[in-house]
Amino acid sequence: LYKSGDRTGKYVADFADEFLHDHPKAIIMPHLGASTAEAESNSAEMAANQVMDFIETGSIRNSVNFPTVELPRAGNNARLCIVNKNVPGMLGLITTTLGGMGINISQHINTSRNDIAYNAVDLEEMPDEEKMQQVQEEIGRLEGVISSRVIEPAKSRPSFFRVNEVEV
Repeated sequence: LYKSGDRTGKYVADFADEFLHDHPKAIIMPHLGASTAEAESNSAEMAANQVMDFIETGSIRNSVNFPTVELPRAGNNARLCIVNKNVPGMLGLITTTLGGMGINISQHINTSRNDIAYNAVDLEEMPDEEKMQQVQEEIGRLEGVISSRVIEPAKSRPSFFRVNEVEV
C-alpha cells in the first residue's frame, strides 16, 4: 500500500518484519512483552504490593474504578478512609461531622473519579474503640457515604470497617 502512494503517514509497529525494519514510513517501537512470564510475575508482585499498601495506608494506585490517592503518613496517626458519592458538599459534611465530634484533622486528601470520591483523613489522636464506632456511625449517616474504615496507627491495618447500604 505504501509503494502505491495511496497512503500517507507512518505505520507504527512493535513487531517488525524484515520489510518494515528499515522502511522510511514505519516507526518501530520496542515490544513491551506484557504477557511474558517475567512481566506477569512483575505485574502480580506490583498488584500485591498495591493491595497491601491500600490495606495498610489507604493509598490507591492504578485502579480502574477509584481515584488515585497517595497521602504519606505524617507521624503515628489513625487514618479514616471514606468512600462516598462524588457530589457537591460531601467534603464539608465529613469535616464538619468530625469537628462536631471533637475530632481534629492533622492532614487530609480528597480525590474523585467519575461518580466516586475517596477521602483519607489523618486524625490528630486515635479515639477509643467506642468513640471510633460512633464516628463511623455518624459518618455513615451522611447521605452519599458508601463505606468507611479506620487504620489504627500502631497496627497499620484496618480495625473498624463499615459499609452502608446505598445505591451507587
